[in-house]
Amino acid sequence: MGTAIIRRVYENRIIMTGAYTGPGDIVSGATAWWGFRAYNAAKAAALTNAVRLVRASDSAQQDFTVLANGTLDVASITTFLAATSGKIVTLYDQTGNGNHFTQATDGSRPAYTANAVSSLPGMTFVDTRFLGDLTFSIAQPFTVSTVLKCTAVAFITSCFIGDNSSRYMNFNEGTGQDDISFKFDGSLASVTATLNAWHAFQGVINGASSNGYVDGAANTVNPGSSGFGSTIRLGDDNSGHPFIGSMTEIGIWPSAFTTGASQQAANMDTNQSAYWGV
Repeated sequence: MGTAIIRRVYENRIIMTGAYTGPGDIVSGATAWWGFRAYNAAKAAALTNAVRLVRASDSAQQDFTVLANGTLDVASITTFLAATSGKIVTLYDQTGNGNHFTQATDGSRPAYTANAVSSLPGMTFVDTRFLGDLTFSIAQPFTVSTVLKCTAVAFITSCFIGDNSSRYMNFNEGTGQDDISFKFDGSLASVTATLNAWHAFQGVINGASSNGYVDGAANTVNPGSSGFGSTIRLGDDNSGHPFIGSMTEIGIWPSAFTTGASQQAANMDTNQSAYWGV
C-alpha cells in the first residue's frame, strides 16, 4: 500500500488512512505499551497480539491481533463474541518487552467494549476490576501516556494505574472530581481533567520539572522524585481505589517527553486525538 491514501469503512466510521503512525512512531523506545491499536507501524505489519478475550457464553478464550493498517481486528472479535459479551484476560505489551497485564479471576476482569469512543474499541472498568499484578519498576524520569475517560469516583479516588507503594495516577484527589492527580513520594500534583469526558494525557514524571499534559495543555507540577515500584496494577492502586471508566491505550516510556509546541508531548497528543477522535 505504501503511502497511498485508502478509503475504508470501519464500524460505520470512514477513516482516511495512509501509512499507519502509532505512539511508538511518535516517541520510540517505550518500556511497555498496551492498547487497542498497534504500538507502531512495524507492530502493525507483524500482526502483533493486542488482547486476549474470554466470552461469557462458554468461557472460551482467544488472542486477537492488530491489523496491517494499525487497527484492532474487530471483525474477528465480533465473530468470536457473536451475541455474547467479552472480558479482558490479557492486555499484551506490544513493545516486545513482555510486560503483559493479566487477570486470572473472571469476576475481576474489565469488560471489552466494542464502541468505547468514536466507534472504536476499548475496555471498561467498574467495581474492583483491574489487570495486574505486573512485576515492573521504573525510575524517574519517565512518562505515562494514555487515552481514557473517568465516569465516576468510588471511595476517595479512581486510580487508573498504581503500585503497591502508594505511587499512583488517579482522578479526584486534588481540588475536586474534575482532575487527574498523581504522587510519587512527594506532594500531590493535580491537573484539570473533567469527569465523563475522554482525555489524551501525558504524565511526564521528572521531579520539579514534571508536567501533567492534558488535551494539549501543559501544566508544570511536582509529584515527588520516586518511580513506580515492583508491583503495578492497571485500574487500581493496590489499596482498594478502583478506576471507574474506560481506556483505549496506555504506555510507559523511560524518559521525560519534551513539552511545548511541536515537541513530544504535543505530538503524542495530536496522534492520539486524531486516531481516537477525542
